[in-house]
Amino acid sequence: MNISFLTNDLLFSSRVTGIAEDQGHVVKIAPNLEQLVAVTETFSPSLILLDLSSLSAEVQTMVTEIRRVYPQVPIVAYGPHVHTARLNAAREAECEQVMTRGTFDQQIGNILAQHAAN
Repeated sequence: MNISFLTNDLLFSSRVTGIAEDQGHVVKIAPNLEQLVAVTETFSPSLILLDLSSLSAEVQTMVTEIRRVYPQVPIVAYGPHVHTARLNAAREAECEQVMTRGTFDQQIGNILAQHAAN
């Protein structure tokens, strides 16, 4: 499975990438929406991971842009538990899964396996 990961957190992204690669997935990390979209020409993701703490724009705007380029690709969004407005905005933007970073960290292997099976 190909995974696009929008984040600027290099430390945590290496952990996620390691787990994904152990499961046989390929991960492309993009620090912003422009770079996420730029890889479209050479990389077709089956899943998009969205770090809500890395967003420079409103959540709805970002999800709308991602959906414009990748209309059928599921989006899993996560963020710090104290960013309730961003978490709620991701739910309202209809991301397939929205969770706190702690939950995402604990369940990343299961989340990836679940999406790979779909």
